[in-house]
Amino acid sequence: MAQLYNIILDEAMPQELADEALEKIENAFERRYQVARNVIIVLSDEDIQSVIDSAGIGIGPSEGPEDTAAGVVFSLNGKYGGYFKSDLWSWIKDSYE
Repeated sequence: MAQLYNIILDEAMPQELADEALEKIENAFERRYQVARNVIIVLSDEDIQSVIDSAGIGIGPSEGPEDTAAGVVFSLNGKYGGYFKSDLWSWIKDSYE
């Protein structure tokens, strides 16, 4: 069953790594919603480690911290709230249906 995940990329990582991670996310997840430059919600059948791998987090040329895309992935449990643009709420609702 598809699950929503929140991907948060480290704002402090070099722009080149951020751009690469965003491109990987774009290519890996057809269903995604970009909340901010470094915050993306995706819908995926993958487990959380596969989402991390698909986003390129923790993967770099030398596996050193300065060459590695940094970020975290949270599995969303279906409960949400707040105040934001209505298209986000519609996207989440449609993803759970």
